[in-house]
Amino acid sequence: MISVSVTSNTSETLAFLVEVKGSLVNRSALNEALGKRLALELQTYFRSRSSEPNKMAAPSLGFWNKVAADTQLNEVSDTGATVAIASPEFRPRLFGAVIKPTGGRKFLTIPLVAAAYGKRAQEYELASGHKLFRLGNSRVLAERVDSGGTEAGGQVTLRRSRSNIVGQGYQKINIREKSQIRAVFALCPSVTIPKDPRALPASDFLLTALSDTADQWAARQNRKAPAA
Repeated sequence: MISVSVTSNTSETLAFLVEVKGSLVNRSALNEALGKRLALELQTYFRSRSSEPNKMAAPSLGFWNKVAADTQLNEVSDTGATVAIASPEFRPRLFGAVIKPTGGRKFLTIPLVAAAYGKRAQEYELASGHKLFRLGNSRVLAERVDSGGTEAGGQVTLRRSRSNIVGQGYQKINIREKSQIRAVFALCPSVTIPKDPRALPASDFLLTALSDTADQWAARQNRKAPAA
């Protein structure tokens, strides 16, 4: 009887350890087959999520395809197989995180329009040809456009925080509907990324797939075994 279990750790690279229980002669070969199947199932799941639209309906940045590419079978031995997801951007999706500015910056730039999605402020200026400027004392970077600016019907509502975490209170910036000013980025001292409950496929699904691989492997070994 072959029993398969899957556990995960929380080291710098998220890893799954496949363990097999039972009396086996060629244990490392089975571990390799299970590790390859686990890597394949994870990669397939991540790629399937790449077709999901983002909240701003902006062009995809290929995040889930990158996670799939960073998912590989790392190690095989007699005691198990390790599949690692070596994408640092994936960890906040799985565990949640508070992201703060680095490099001496005071604020993160959070896109308010689809064209700014995935871009830094300077990258947006180069791509659009528009110079960004701060709206008074607000935490908003805006641009001048040829015609009616706001995509939110004349009023932009932004989260405001009195602490390091966004979400306490609101800040409202009023812009006339026909204004030639458009809010492009919100300036935030930090953002909280919640856990994504769908970051990984269901564990029952993974165990079913691995058990299927173990059964197929055992059947092949039995066919190879010499008759008594």
